[in-house]
Amino acid sequence: MKLPSALFQQGIQAGKIYYFSSDKINTLVPHYFICIARTEDEVVFLVCGTSQFEKRKNFIAARNLPDSTLVWIPPDEENGLTKDTYIDCNSNPLEYSIESLIRQYNEDHLSFKGEVGSLILAQIKTGLLDSPLIEDSLKELLRRIMQ
Repeated sequence: MKLPSALFQQGIQAGKIYYFSSDKINTLVPHYFICIARTEDEVVFLVCGTSQFEKRKNFIAARNLPDSTLVWIPPDEENGLTKDTYIDCNSNPLEYSIESLIRQYNEDHLSFKGEVGSLILAQIKTGLLDSPLIEDSLKELLRRIMQ
């Protein structure tokens, strides 16, 4: 059942998982995206999930990046994921306006899948802050807006 736009908008918050294709990543194949923060300016920060564990693990090992920058999310009833999903915290979170997410939702290009708990969100925040590949200005912003 599809929610009214206003109700969908109210629900956009940290921990929610959405499924859609994005022109901000290297493929237009739909992926799972986890909201890590929503600002007062109606900007949402999302991280992209992947099932390619070996590829991400090798990337992290080859660059001697902290292990904390790869976060595992096992599927469960709450998150709606269908297989083991990983967040590589060595990529800058993607910024979206609330308006753009609502537009995609209204056009049936985005769907809500579930949510992760505070433990997973804390692991993602730690991974982003531990990564030397994330810009310092973005880390400072994340420290302020991720609770």
